[in-house]
Amino acid sequence: MANRFKSSICSRMPWCIFVTIELFLVLSATQTLFSQQTFVEKPKFLVGFTRSRNDLEQGQHANWITKRAFIVEADGTHAREVGQALITGPHQWTQFAGWSPDGKTAVLLSAFETPENAAWEKEHQTFRMTEGWKMDSVLWSLSDNHGVNVTAVDRVSNYNTLNFTADGHQLLMTSLINGVSKPYIMDLDGRNKRDISNGGNGFAYGLSSTPDGQYVAYHEDYQIYVSRSDGSDKQRIETGNSFNFSPKWSPDGSRLMFVSGEHYNCHPYVVQRDGTGLRKLADRRGYRGVVETLQYPDFHSESSDLPIWDQEGASIIYTALDQDRVELYRTYLDGRTIQLSHSRPKVRNYHPAISPDGKWLLFGSDRTGVMQLFVRSLESDDEWALTSVAPGEQAMHGHWQPSYSAFNSLVHPLITTVASSSSEYTRKSEGDSIELEDGRLLIVYMEFSGNGDDFAKTRLVAQESHDGGKSWVRHREITTTLPGDMNVYSPNLIRCRDGGILLVFMRQHNTAGRTCFAWKSTDEGKTFHPYSTFFANEEFSLCNGTLKRLSTGRLLLPASPPVQGASAATGPYEAAVLYSDDDGLNWSVSMNRVRLPLRGAMEPHIEETKPGQVLMVLRSQLGKLQFAESLEGGVSWSEAWDSDLATPESCPELTRIPGTENLLLLWNQTYDPQFRSHFGKRSPLTAAVSKDHGKSWKVVGNIETDPKRAFSNPGCRFTRDGKAVVNYWTCEYLPDWRMQDVIDLRVAIVDPSWFESK
Repeated sequence: MANRFKSSICSRMPWCIFVTIELFLVLSATQTLFSQQTFVEKPKFLVGFTRSRNDLEQGQHANWITKRAFIVEADGTHAREVGQALITGPHQWTQFAGWSPDGKTAVLLSAFETPENAAWEKEHQTFRMTEGWKMDSVLWSLSDNHGVNVTAVDRVSNYNTLNFTADGHQLLMTSLINGVSKPYIMDLDGRNKRDISNGGNGFAYGLSSTPDGQYVAYHEDYQIYVSRSDGSDKQRIETGNSFNFSPKWSPDGSRLMFVSGEHYNCHPYVVQRDGTGLRKLADRRGYRGVVETLQYPDFHSESSDLPIWDQEGASIIYTALDQDRVELYRTYLDGRTIQLSHSRPKVRNYHPAISPDGKWLLFGSDRTGVMQLFVRSLESDDEWALTSVAPGEQAMHGHWQPSYSAFNSLVHPLITTVASSSSEYTRKSEGDSIELEDGRLLIVYMEFSGNGDDFAKTRLVAQESHDGGKSWVRHREITTTLPGDMNVYSPNLIRCRDGGILLVFMRQHNTAGRTCFAWKSTDEGKTFHPYSTFFANEEFSLCNGTLKRLSTGRLLLPASPPVQGASAATGPYEAAVLYSDDDGLNWSVSMNRVRLPLRGAMEPHIEETKPGQVLMVLRSQLGKLQFAESLEGGVSWSEAWDSDLATPESCPELTRIPGTENLLLLWNQTYDPQFRSHFGKRSPLTAAVSKDHGKSWKVVGNIETDPKRAFSNPGCRFTRDGKAVVNYWTCEYLPDWRMQDVIDLRVAIVDPSWFESK
């Protein structure tokens, strides 16, 4: 049980909006477009991109606020949003802006603009980022799904974009200071921010660093400058042209490539680091160098489309006009030029990026009528759509994860809401799941009526997922509160020895009397029928998702009855374990019970560590997770002991990762005895792994981190392919930090690699 008693920039830069993002964060690329073929092995890198609407007639602001940062496997699977916690109110959006050199951290933009400022900009056909705007850059860790807003540390501006230096040791930031964009460098934690313009007063952006991080380049008032990373030895690259834009260092740091010429009529140039050897490499043949992103163009809704280096620094890739098409070209430093794409009339190809190993091409194209991202092998004709956004949307600005390592197999938990609160059932919570024979997932959970508190009337309902937990359908009632009873509670699912599915739960007749039931399904969860009744009208309180089978075949069902003579509604409680050796027909209770001070030992979860040995973890009010052990298959139990894992009064989950001896622990890793309730927030929802049968634990990440929400009562089951299906409930804290009984049920699908990510 939950037991919760409860001055315009564009006048200076007509290509402005988010150009800094698109320019100094874009990666190198190359491409060839031919017919699509099948191939065997696809790249294992992740790709970050931004998805948004682009068909809203109301203009830029209406479309921009739909932007969300995503990551996707390079084979086009497992697309999922990142940075959801950055959206805390209206008129906000996120964008995917880049990666750390080691590929473990994403750079996300967290943006906000008032509708009033957007209306002013639309009326005056120019940007006004000095008011009504806020743009921050957040370093988002994929391993724990948590971000750090480094631009907010010792803040210098309300409009900031950044990227890592190429060596990963520092951060380059462009900030708007009194309406003028200035280049900064800072430490990885956001401190020690330094203006590196060396007294420059021009509008500067487009920062890029050499591979060793020693030199930077940028343009200031459309002139290219090179300096040391501390701003010293600043040198202007003389081109004789009025417009010079977006310098990019070659992979060895010996050359700079940029576009030069006139505004909207500029071409790729290259120069040595010392400013010598300037030469024009290619001609874009009238291409303006921007791609329109909106179906109803606004005053500045274009995105810069700029040349890049290949992986060897032997050529550049760029876009140019071929009649009415925008095609991709490759020009080598020795003067050779190859047309890489051959498209249908009026097709636009744009934003190329090459994978870190140089074998794969990422690019954008509207050849299907929708602005999608595509990936193609550079060694064959194999090609596929990376994204599949719907008509009226766009996928833009793909960024390859830059480093290949074991981390690249990491797939962060895919989180979906199974059931949202409603006026009739205000709380959807406490469930258990099981994989069916055909691979579908079945979840059984509770729906609370009335005010949704622990003693409201409930029913047990089921849903199914046919797509690995991404969506849930076929909502149906299994059983409800019987007349005269208080509620029905705590579903537990497990596969029977004969292949059926056992559903164990309890009925609360009143605050003191409970009866346990086992129902059985022989049709893969379509229906359940009474199977056994045990411990009638006693005080054994069950928790969801705790039923386990030992290697001997014995079923163990933890329970937390009140201490003899205590109230079943308020405790204190003690932990007991019910067990069955005939697959749930008959049940016995453990010889002794685990006790703890204060409110006692609550909501025990168990797992077998070795044959016949079982570990128990407990909810308590002691500030640290409490453990106990049985050496006799759950029949008798040791006294509880302290761990070093901080916890509020909240329910933990304990289970084994299949195919290993590793134990998985899920709980809220926090403790604050001064907090409004439960000795601390029930956030984050943390995962830890033990490789020594529970003697020590290593935190591997957080499944959910939103500090304004509670995440509680996790239950975890595994599928045959090793994925963890973690169900838990969540609610938003009220302004005074009370928890609500307006609760949603969520599921996180976790790839096994995530548990080994650290």
